[in-house]
Amino acid sequence: MFQGTLTTKESVPKQKSTRSRGILRIALEVIFMVAILADLFWYVGVGSLYNALLHIKVEYLLLAFLMYFGINLLFTVRLRRVLSKNGVKTSFGKTLLAQYGGMLTSDVTPDVQVTSLHQFICLTKKFQHQRVYRAC
Repeated sequence: MFQGTLTTKESVPKQKSTRSRGILRIALEVIFMVAILADLFWYVGVGSLYNALLHIKVEYLLLAFLMYFGINLLFTVRLRRVLSKNGVKTSFGKTLLAQYGGMLTSDVTPDVQVTSLHQFICLTKKFQHQRVYRAC
């Protein structure tokens, strides 16, 4: 049974602890990210990176960004059509965000390397039917 009232210590939720854990988590992520970037700059060499950036052709860089953005727009239109045919209604912005998320995820996940036609056929059959054939 309930007896008496709660004291102020018991009734105050522990939001401060949760907030400080979130801040600590973000700080650790930032420190980790800066450490990775510093390691990459050290590995590549700051001088050679600076030299490469000085000699870059800006028009080609802008064209590459334009093409990357354009292909993501086309993939987003395609993805929205596929989703709408399956009865899923979504906005263009959310679909574009999902498309960019998928592209970034594919940049950091390992690729499947196919070294022979036999491996290609086996992988194709496996992914089409979601099972492995005995011949493979």
